[in-house]
Amino acid sequence: MIYQSMSGDADKGKAEFAMNGGSLTNMNGDVFFVNNTVADIHLKDAEIINNGDGAFLRAAVAGWGNEGSNGGKVNLYTEEQKINGDITVDDISILNLYLSE
Repeated sequence: MIYQSMSGDADKGKAEFAMNGGSLTNMNGDVFFVNNTVADIHLKDAEIINNGDGAFLRAAVAGWGNEGSNGGKVNLYTEEQKINGDITVDDISILNLYLSE
């Protein structure tokens, strides 16, 4: 989960996650869930196993932020990457998807 809780314990800004090779296993929920923040996710040739019941990526409203402006804003960059699972973006969220190789 990548989010801005608005509790005062973190500055506003852009979140970043990068993975080059290796493996990641998700056991519950979505692999990536972005809410109430902007996030750059970079994936290159990573083995991502989703054993959870959620999506590969979800950008959506949840319980944080100001209603109407608390969706997720995601830039997903992939290279030599297999994506297994759904990608879900709600009405107030944004996804820029960059696929290469």
